[in-house]
Amino acid sequence: MTQYSQDVMLEATGLPYLYKPQVSFALEWPSNPSGYFAPGSNRLVFHTNNAGFRGPDFSLARNFRTRIAVIGDSLCWGQGVKEEHMASMVLERELNRDGGDRYEVYNFCLTSYQTADEVELFDRVVASYLPDVVVVWFFLNDFFEPGTLGGWGIIGNRNLVAGVRERSVLLDTIFTPIDEWVTSRKMIRMYREVYRPDSPQFQKGRQALARLKKICGEQDIIPVLAIHPILYRLDESYGFRWVHQLMVKTAGELEMPVVDMLPWFLGRKDRELWV
Repeated sequence: MTQYSQDVMLEATGLPYLYKPQVSFALEWPSNPSGYFAPGSNRLVFHTNNAGFRGPDFSLARNFRTRIAVIGDSLCWGQGVKEEHMASMVLERELNRDGGDRYEVYNFCLTSYQTADEVELFDRVVASYLPDVVVVWFFLNDFFEPGTLGGWGIIGNRNLVAGVRERSVLLDTIFTPIDEWVTSRKMIRMYREVYRPDSPQFQKGRQALARLKKICGEQDIIPVLAIHPILYRLDESYGFRWVHQLMVKTAGELEMPVVDMLPWFLGRKDRELWV
């Protein structure tokens, strides 16, 4: 993908970055095997709203609707998907499916944010929008230090192969399982290291969730931990159930409501969910 242009970003002390309000920028992918992107371009144009996040404009003023704020990383920010397909937009449509207009969902997610960053963002920015509920859209790598685990496509990130894959669905299909095998072995080792209860990364993430619970308690906001699975081998061989169990246990210890989304994903074909 292309790098983010610095003219759309703001420096924020104590946070990785923020986007400027009302800007547009494009990201490009090396291939388009599913046909999701526009033919011949493999790119999406992203827009930020009046607050610097994706989705419709936000309002500080409250109305009759129940306001749900979502914090998370690139998965919920909508990396690789059009605005109407973002998780927050889908959630809002589903909540209002009966024809009512009782819920509004604000997407405060940002790429490359860890849980500790998300909680800092909540305290400094999100809470001022007076949400009734805040959902921590928790992907299993959110306790990782930035840059310790890249995305899929180790082989595909090499320029020569990426160029070939861009032009050949067949070669993209051939290289993908090789990428998966290499990356998955690395992933499993790293997850076992990070999710030891005594690991620094786990302790940092747990402390961030405890901080969020405290802030929400002081402001009469309901925090919810929503655990999203790794989209790989979504069957009986799924290798990260123990991480889900640990996070459900952690949420229980913090007296935080939790939703484990794994049961809704089991049985799906992982590749059909990738973007």
